[in-house]
Amino acid sequence: MKVSGTKKLSEYVSQFVRLGMTVQDDANFSREEVQKADGVLQDYLHQLENCSAKERGKIATALASSRKNRRKHKDVVYVTAPLVDWLNKNKDAMKELERVLGEIRRREKLEKVYYPRSLAETPIRSGKTITYNPAQKK
Repeated sequence: MKVSGTKKLSEYVSQFVRLGMTVQDDANFSREEVQKADGVLQDYLHQLENCSAKERGKIATALASSRKNRRKHKDVVYVTAPLVDWLNKNKDAMKELERVLGEIRRREKLEKVYYPRSLAETPIRSGKTITYNPAQKK
């Protein structure tokens, strides 16, 4: 079954499931990076207390780079927070969606068979093989 264009329904559902996993992974990674950057900040501040004027410029440049990196990761945490919160509240729904995805994929692989009602007794097949009960034809 095609929803539109050339993509199958399972591809759309799969994209959404992968999006949920990816967003949570990205948010967790960025949260850890923010914590690491906070530790690095403290290290640079301590270095500034005990350095020479010559070293101060290098430390300040490294500190600025660290702060930009921290801001980038903090923005990721901020932007993804609503979706991550929703995913955490709806874990059962996501598991059910994964189950539904499996069922959709299974059904997409099935062969469709048409049993003629009036003409010939030979079924018309398309796709992969599936066993239908001949008693079901009417």
